[in-house]
Amino acid sequence: MMFVIWIVLFVLMLLAVATVISAMESREMQAQAEPSRSTAFDSNFYH
Repeated sequence: MMFVIWIVLFVLMLLAVATVISAMESREMQAQAEPSRSTAFDSNFYH
């Protein structure tokens, strides 16, 4: 039973990492498309 729980946790972790990576990539594309607005958003996001 524990084996199934570990598999589910592993898949959830992979999904979380994939969503984070895709979100970062989409934000980078937005930063290249419109630099003024997204840089302000990035500075607000990190501080």
